[in-house]
Amino acid sequence: MKILKFLSVLFLFTLITLDGQAKGRECMRVYAFGFSASFNDSTVYFTEIQTIDSAWIDTSSKFLLDRHEYSSQLKNYFTNIGENNRTCVLFYAETEKEIMKKYLSLRKRYENPKKGNPRFRVVNVMRDAFRFVSVKPSYEAEEKPVMTRRELKAARKAAEKAAKAAEKQQVQQVTP
Repeated sequence: MKILKFLSVLFLFTLITLDGQAKGRECMRVYAFGFSASFNDSTVYFTEIQTIDSAWIDTSSKFLLDRHEYSSQLKNYFTNIGENNRTCVLFYAETEKEIMKKYLSLRKRYENPKKGNPRFRVVNVMRDAFRFVSVKPSYEAEEKPVMTRRELKAARKAAEKAAKAAEKQQVQQVTP
């Protein structure tokens, strides 16, 4: 009996929590480029700056949702051309100006290293060779309407009734 009540309360809590998580995201256009390096050689790769039209952003933190999926796309590209064991990173921004600043800063670091650092061979990955594809967040689902207090109370009562009915059914099955 206690287990069923606990599970029903846990189920309701999960529904409320998931509904709260769905609010802080937005689908928008971002600008991005990929960077790939390896500890095994001195070659680094830069993709061109690309536009991702349907990227999902967390509105509170401004983080790109499922960033690892975009990095995996770049890593798979390098694996397919025979460049294994590469570390791939995605850089993104909401405006072209911001992404250009990040791009030039990172390129400068690898093209003109400070005294004492080895030089790197910088290779461009052209847009027709590799292109990022928009990723829909893994937890993207149908939007659920927010429950009012009355609806929430009714849902709790229904869950309690269901738990009591299940308990009665178990008792009837046990007693001959």
